[in-house]
Amino acid sequence: MATLTRGQTLRGEKWDYRIVEPIGGDGTHSSAVFKASVLSKNGSTCDPTWAVIKTALPNDDVAQQNLRREYDTYRLLEVANSPYFRKMYDGIDNPNNFDTDATETTSFLALEWLDSTLADLRYTDVMFNYSIMKAVIDTMLSSSGVLDGQVRVNTDIKPANILLSNVDSGWPTVKTADLGLVFVNGTRCFAQPLAMRAPEVYEGQPCVDRSQTWACAATLLCWMKPGILGAAGNLHPLIEEAWCIAKIRRLFPNWSPSPTEDPLQKIMFRSSERLIKNQPNLEKISSLEDEMQTIDMLPEVRDLLRFLFVTDPNERPSAAEALASDYFQNLAKKAHTCSE
Repeated sequence: MATLTRGQTLRGEKWDYRIVEPIGGDGTHSSAVFKASVLSKNGSTCDPTWAVIKTALPNDDVAQQNLRREYDTYRLLEVANSPYFRKMYDGIDNPNNFDTDATETTSFLALEWLDSTLADLRYTDVMFNYSIMKAVIDTMLSSSGVLDGQVRVNTDIKPANILLSNVDSGWPTVKTADLGLVFVNGTRCFAQPLAMRAPEVYEGQPCVDRSQTWACAATLLCWMKPGILGAAGNLHPLIEEAWCIAKIRRLFPNWSPSPTEDPLQKIMFRSSERLIKNQPNLEKISSLEDEMQTIDMLPEVRDLLRFLFVTDPNERPSAAEALASDYFQNLAKKAHTCSE
């Protein structure tokens, strides 16, 4: 079975890539990911120093499908040309690209390297930094908007998939990564990470464009206050989704869920009601408005979160509407003023 080892070189069309070390990630990736040095083919001085190599072995069907889906998403011209996604340098699918012998074909993506993720960045270090807050929100919403235009939805928006570089500068670079779970709009049910999953997806509806908007807001809130959404605090794996639903119901007491007729869905929502009444850890969660008052944040960000967190997807703004809103524009203007 072909594997990647330190010092091994992959030959790409644009550059060659020498493997440096594996990258651990957040433990949820089905692909193996490596840091690689970029080897120039023509002596150019403008080549990047580092790249990310993502691979999926032939016996891992899920990883293979995700890798192929990510490659196909990058082949969309609007995605490839967008500044809001990590760049793909090369797609490699040939065992002869190895310096060593290989008996099985393994696919590889060579991708842009950025220094860290939103999950690595401590919120309290940058909570009043207008440039970073604007850049993070802009990237999440703008990348969602690009996919909206292609009738696609990113079902894997989360802090670990928002990449950053130049955080200490006045002009941070922020990009969306890991596009292996991008699907045609409305074709994927029970998608999205539990903490970022939109109410309608818990109800059994497919993930749609405005489900991305919820995920953007949830990503921001979970970065600010880890554990406020999702399965954190749950001690019983069998009721994990019910626990997550209970948290949404605590944060949004006016939410009136409409689960599908599926019996398991109905049981899950009934279980969430019982959890709210019987679990002290859930009783500690207040409404979104009250919770936001306990978090130090920019007033413009607080206003934008109010605007995005709408439980009814028909009333929730799209990514484009959020970007055009006064709430985001106020944040953008303040960021521009502070960077001058």
